[in-house]
Amino acid sequence: MAFQLKRKLFKPVTVQLQKNLHKIGPRDGLQNEAINIPKDVKIEFINKLSETGLKTIEVTRWEIMLLYTVELKKDNIFVPCPGAKYTRPGICGGYVSCVVGCPYDGQVHPSAVSIVAEALLSHGCYEISLGDTIGVGTRATIENMIKDLLRVTTADKLAVHFHDTYGQALVNICTALEYGIRVIDSSVSGLGGCPYAKGATGNVATEDLVYMLNGMKAETGVDLNSLIEAGRYISDFIKKPSASKVNNVLYSKYFG
Repeated sequence: MAFQLKRKLFKPVTVQLQKNLHKIGPRDGLQNEAINIPKDVKIEFINKLSETGLKTIEVTRWEIMLLYTVELKKDNIFVPCPGAKYTRPGICGGYVSCVVGCPYDGQVHPSAVSIVAEALLSHGCYEISLGDTIGVGTRATIENMIKDLLRVTTADKLAVHFHDTYGQALVNICTALEYGIRVIDSSVSGLGGCPYAKGATGNVATEDLVYMLNGMKAETGVDLNSLIEAGRYISDFIKKPSASKVNNVLYSKYFG
């Protein structure tokens, strides 16, 4: 079957993302795993990620005491910290889940997202992360949402967090890049899921994202080989195949 496209799907974009790839695997990724992951494994995983060139790594949702019992190798790692609101006032990001589809209510109208985002910004949030939590977004729905949001804010106030349930995450990220968004969440080896939506898979795989951005000549500052090793380390421990196509292909090609 042949398709004739009436317009180009993507506009040319210049991407500079060296400081704006957020790695959420140690938090969003591992919190979805049923098995108990020892603290020393988590620490080794985090330290491996810190050696890849990633500038922002979110760490641990529940084990707050990790902060006081371990010395991590890098200073680009964020750990929940009691009392932080008193020491760093005014630093707060907002998050909007299910921005295009909800497991309970179905399709979400773009204006509903804009209303919530505008309210969060008015309360002092420096950035709004847009979560396609169940991964139902397509280029068209993501584009419509972003266009509506740009009526009430600017692209530099927005981040994206796209799950890859339907295999659309990379396309949707390209759409966000086209509209000037430069902060992207990802999870090594596609770890994660959504406890509220049966069948929902993890966040876009960091390896796949970096591979795509490298092909776009984007400046990510991330070493893909080191990233693949970190992804393989945690995937082997939890005894699950990596959800990253890039990891699977390149690991077998160069490391297997």
